Amino acid sequence: ESLKSLLNLFIGLFTARLFMRCLSEEYKFLTNKSNELNESYSFLLLAGVFMRFYFYFNEKNGEGFPIIYQSKMQQLRKAFTTTVRSSFIKSFMPTMQFIGFYMIFGSSFAFFLRKIFFLKVSEESGMWSNFMILWDLKLVLYAWLLSSLILCHIQLATRLINIFATQPLQFSIANPQNLTLTKALETSKFEITQHLAAQDLFILADSADGLRRKEYYALSVPGSHPHTWKQLIKMTLSHIDKFTADLLTNVDYVAKNRRNDNTLNILNHPVQKFYENKMSTRDHNQINGIRSFASASPTKPQIASDDEKRSKLLMA
Repeated sequence: ESLKSLLNLFIGLFTARLFMRCLSEEYKFLTNKSNELNESYSFLLLAGVFMRFYFYFNEKNGEGFPIIYQSKMQQLRKAFTTTVRSSFIKSFMPTMQFIGFYMIFGSSFAFFLRKIFFLKVSEESGMWSNFMILWDLKLVLYAWLLSSLILCHIQLATRLINIFATQPLQFSIANPQNLTLTKALETSKFEITQHLAAQDLFILADSADGLRRKEYYALSVPGSHPHTWKQLIKMTLSHIDKFTADLLTNVDYVAKNRRNDNTLNILNHPVQKFYENKMSTRDHNQINGIRSFASASPTKPQIASDDEKRSKLLMA
């Protein structure tokens, strides 16, 4: 965790400095002509670090295999357009949160920079200087652009890794020198290997590649046994059994810990309302003497017991 924090800190500082290099002269340097701290520079520098940590810990980077496979260029083009468009919207609220963060801790960060680089203390330093900087709408706009750039960088990097990591691979079938499809399905150390093996098996089952399919049904010599096919069936069935067991465990857990107020409100259920309306209609008809046109439901005939039969005979 400490290594990840140092890496995020370095990336945030580097991104902020690279971004400020593209701006005007008043945002490029740490100090001004009088060897005083440039508050605008420290504002954007802290913004880069804050946004990097914020998006790293709050942005969900879960990606999966595409349902419909597309080429790399199609996926990259779609990922670039959607990411750039959404990054400006998603980074607006974190920018507002950073402004509140700077109002509280901005003076401490400026004091830290002055102590490290031995800078002069300006007369306007303090909480009032932080408030005056936030009135610079141009600087706030630059902070928003910087946050959207950091978010876009994180999402594009994740998407790029996902595109190249989910490319279909052809595993060996019977060559023991390479990683076979059965061994790849059995591998539990790297989950991505299992997914790629399952994807290869799905593509093979859906394709008309007869030469590769014949390797699964090849018989051993001597003995004429389909060992490759048996191993594949055994491995796939074990994964199905494991998934079924996990599913049943989760269903039992939900059934045991279910609460009527949180999961199913019986009183507001549509079936319960239907029967309540039927009962109220029946009571209304009975009170007002309205008979139903529907035929009465047949009743089960009552069979008299032996004691009742004897009592009727004696009374006769």
